[in-house]
Amino acid sequence: MRLCASSTIPFLDGRGRNGVSSFAARRSELGNEIMYESRSRPSAHDCHCGRRRDGTRCRCTCVRLPRCYRVEKRACLPHSLAHHPPHTVRCCRWARFIRVFFSSSAPLYLHPFISPSAHYSGRPTRICRFCPLVPVRGVRFNTCPTFGGPLLMDDDPGSFAVVEVSLVLFTILVAAHVEEGLRLSRILPHREVTYIVAILSLNIDGMQEMKLMKQDLSHNQLRIVNSTIFHPLGSLQKLIINHNHLVELPEFGRSLPLEFVSVSHNEIHSLNSSILEDLPKIHTMDLSFNNLVDLPANTFGNSSSMHHLILSHNRLVSLEKGLFDNLTSLESLKLSKNKLSSIPKELFRQLSSLQHLEINSNSLTQIEGLSFQGLASLATLKLRHSGISYLQDGSFYGLSNIKKLQLDNNNIKKVTKGWLYGLNSLQRLYINNNNISEIEDDAWDSGRRLLELDMSFNKLQSISSKSFDKLYALKRLILSDNLITYIEEDSFRSLASLQYLELKNNEVSWIIEDTGKVFAGLVRLKYLGLANNKIKSVVRRAFSGLNRLETLNMTRNEITTVEENAFDDLTHLHELYLNTSYLLCDCNLAWMSKEFHFKVHAVCGYPERLQGISVLEISPTEMVCESSPKPVIIKEPPTKITLKGENVTLECQARSSGNSEMKFHWRKDGKLLQSVRHPTRNFSIRQGNYTISTSILNIRNIQDEDEGRYQCVISNAFGSVYSGKARITVHVFPVFTKIPADIAIKTGSTARLECGARGQPRPDISWQKDGGIEDFPAARERRMHVMPTDDVFFIVSVKPSDTGVYSCTAQNVAGTIVANATLTVLGKRTCKLDPCSPAYRISDSALINFSLLS
Repeated sequence: MRLCASSTIPFLDGRGRNGVSSFAARRSELGNEIMYESRSRPSAHDCHCGRRRDGTRCRCTCVRLPRCYRVEKRACLPHSLAHHPPHTVRCCRWARFIRVFFSSSAPLYLHPFISPSAHYSGRPTRICRFCPLVPVRGVRFNTCPTFGGPLLMDDDPGSFAVVEVSLVLFTILVAAHVEEGLRLSRILPHREVTYIVAILSLNIDGMQEMKLMKQDLSHNQLRIVNSTIFHPLGSLQKLIINHNHLVELPEFGRSLPLEFVSVSHNEIHSLNSSILEDLPKIHTMDLSFNNLVDLPANTFGNSSSMHHLILSHNRLVSLEKGLFDNLTSLESLKLSKNKLSSIPKELFRQLSSLQHLEINSNSLTQIEGLSFQGLASLATLKLRHSGISYLQDGSFYGLSNIKKLQLDNNNIKKVTKGWLYGLNSLQRLYINNNNISEIEDDAWDSGRRLLELDMSFNKLQSISSKSFDKLYALKRLILSDNLITYIEEDSFRSLASLQYLELKNNEVSWIIEDTGKVFAGLVRLKYLGLANNKIKSVVRRAFSGLNRLETLNMTRNEITTVEENAFDDLTHLHELYLNTSYLLCDCNLAWMSKEFHFKVHAVCGYPERLQGISVLEISPTEMVCESSPKPVIIKEPPTKITLKGENVTLECQARSSGNSEMKFHWRKDGKLLQSVRHPTRNFSIRQGNYTISTSILNIRNIQDEDEGRYQCVISNAFGSVYSGKARITVHVFPVFTKIPADIAIKTGSTARLECGARGQPRPDISWQKDGGIEDFPAARERRMHVMPTDDVFFIVSVKPSDTGVYSCTAQNVAGTIVANATLTVLGKRTCKLDPCSPAYRISDSALINFSLLS
């Protein structure tokens, strides 16, 4: 070992008497063992400290490294360095540089100073450059100067050879008084010649006196860490060996009070339970970014003190039951980025203290019922990016304290009451980026405490009146980026606490263009997002009920008309975001130039003389009503009554003075009609200064489901108009389901006649006697009873006067049908002789004739 005094750079010379063998000989003296692996062999012709390529020597004074001494808890470098402050020196490619920072109150850090690199072809080439030794703020030790600059170490143990050498660097480390920690991370950078592949021991005198609490060996090439290196570190609490090549956990020994161990970004493929048994005080263990494939059930046998366990980014395929049973104090568990295909029941049965669980980015196609039983304290559950397509009923039952559930970026198709059952404490649910197209009625029975719901980026097409029923506490609802074209009236009536509603990137223009009651019930709403919804017109009272709205976002809509008083109900509106260049600046928009106080980008698109001018800069007198290019409906579809199976035609007609093509589409009960059973035929003709466009809707073989309210919507570049809603009623002619039959009964008995019919609407059933007489004896004497649910007609205590023909009539608006039945009432039975007398006897062969007397 030599020290170049002129440059204050100690270096290892791999040649001659100061080479590898001499360092190995000093192993017992220094007490250090470090294994190196060399990738290439430097040429003898390259430049080294004290020697040039041509063999001549540099101007360099070298001295032996003297012993270092300590003075009152402060370390001192060799006193010979006091006369050689850091300055610029010449260095070469084959060197590696390590800056050493000394401090008596902060951890000691070693960072690399990467030397220049070059590629060689043919004979060796000397690559040298001047490397400035930048002074680093440190601690002045008595007569020793503040130390700064790199340590130059030149190794030549042989190409790809593995040797053992002692490193004087650790002698310098011992000289430093370190109270908190020791960091040896990135000792040898990836692009250098030599890499640390193993630390066999650090038995340095004075290591116990250092009382290290933290040690960082990250960003090296470690493959082996001998357990003996931890023996003198009786105070070590935090150990970090990230970004190395460890294939197994080192043995720590029972004497080590480790609380934090991080071995992420290594190549560990299995865990030995006996190693973890030596860590009774372990609080946090990070095993992420390794190659773990399987964990036996007894892996964490003596880890009851562990609070945080990170197993993310491994190759775990399955988890055995009982694996986590001994982790009774665990509060956080991360299993993301593995290959788990299922979650065994009772896997978490003993984790009653767990509060945070992550199982993101796995291969969980479904979640079985009771999968999370035992997690009574769980507050956050993340199941993102896991391919989940099916959630069984009771999937989350038992999570009585859950506050946040993330199921986004999966393949869930439906929101049901079953899989939400038991989530009574849930406050935040994220099911965005799925394939949800349906929300089951009463799905939110368990979500009455929900505060935030994100359903963006799904496939919802419509919102019904029960879609968000019972979400009384909800404050934030995100429905952006769906396929919503219809929102039923009163759909938000239960959301009295809602403050934020985002509907951007849908097609709900009709709720603004056509008056409705969609926003009824949103009495506390403060933000409404309607960006990019193809809105062309804003009608009067479109925002009725939103008295507390403060922010309205209507950007990215080609709005052409805004009716006067459209925003009058928004008394608390402070921010209106509106950017349109398509406004129809006629007399109907004159109010905007004199009364509108919001600063928006609102530019005229018509007429041409005002095109490109802000409506706020135009005088109201310039806005006149001439021929309107916006469509005007001149023929609306009529209300019709039809019989089932018939063909029905609806016609809608509009005119426009502009040249913009008019487009038609039809809605049924607010929803767009797109069925092949509802073809349309559109055509246009020119009449004078107007274009007349017609749309004919054909409903073939009309059925019950075709009944409803039909509306025609016409739009062009200057706006949209909506026709009235034509009611189509589908009737079905009555048909008997039960036909009365002829009967004959005795006097005093009960007559029972059955008659039932079906039709659309349901037919009314009535009875008549003898060709239409409704006031017959049984009705007058209140002996007649009708059971409509059973389609039964009764006459009790029948008399001879009840005999006759009874007619059952089934009638609705589509038609009437009649069925007849005859009722015969027989008199009492009377004997000419008296066979009923006890004294009267006949033989078995006697023949007696009876007659019935009326």
